[in-house]
Amino acid sequence: MCYNNGELRKVYKKGCVRFLIDYWIMDKMRFSPIFFREETRDDFTVPEMMKRAWAAAMEVLQVIDSVCAANDIRYYAFYGTLLGAIRHGGFIPWDDDIDICMLRADYDRFMTIADEILPDGFVISGIYGKEPRLWEANQEPQGRVIADEKYFPLPSYMNRFHGYPYPRIGIDIFPLDFYPLDIEVQHDVIRRMNSLQRLAANVSSFRADGSLQERWNSYMEYLGEYDVQNADDVVIQHEIRYKIDRLISNIVQDGGEFVADFLYCHDNFSDDRNWSVRGMKTEWFGTGRE
Repeated sequence: MCYNNGELRKVYKKGCVRFLIDYWIMDKMRFSPIFFREETRDDFTVPEMMKRAWAAAMEVLQVIDSVCAANDIRYYAFYGTLLGAIRHGGFIPWDDDIDICMLRADYDRFMTIADEILPDGFVISGIYGKEPRLWEANQEPQGRVIADEKYFPLPSYMNRFHGYPYPRIGIDIFPLDFYPLDIEVQHDVIRRMNSLQRLAANVSSFRADGSLQERWNSYMEYLGEYDVQNADDVVIQHEIRYKIDRLISNIVQDGGEFVADFLYCHDNFSDDRNWSVRGMKTEWFGTGRE
């Protein structure tokens, strides 16, 4: 079960209805001071700083929502955000972030246009970032919209994000990909992907032991030719992670019945040859319209 753009907005509004004033406005959301008070939810103490993290994350969500609404891009609550929306009517009390997902076509389009139309101060980090510092800021497979510390000096950052002092507040956006239903094909693709992910994670170690070029060459079918000896580790990791993303996006391009967060499938199925990806039916996602 997933929430579309408008429903997600309503869920969060409902979850904060006791304290929230003028929830969805164009520039900056306004919160009653009462919202930031420490409180107990589901026997868990939610401190003031957690509330400020929630408010800051919702500011980033508002920015993403405006881009998606203007470009007919669908997004959905995901992982702990979806669980919190269903079980708690808002945030999970001990969860400090927001996760959303997009079907691959929407994800690719968002990542292509986002940097051109995101408002000043917001950028994509990760493999779709525009420069190495943004690749280094997010070394996970998924893209992430963050507040750029180069744009926001700390005083203005804290003012914009409700007193939240930690830089680069952001939201992860997970792509959902079609995948093959044949179990052996699934296992083969996941093994290849995980091997490449391990290569990316250990670039520095492999350079130190002198095996980096040899290891790169062993995956040349997927990575292409590259002189790793004269490239920075961050650049090499970016090249590998970008190729992984493209590999997964092209397994089944359209017409699939199921989708999954395939980039987080792990090759821990060695003792179970019948292990299969547990995906979601594409029909569950609907139109994403309000």
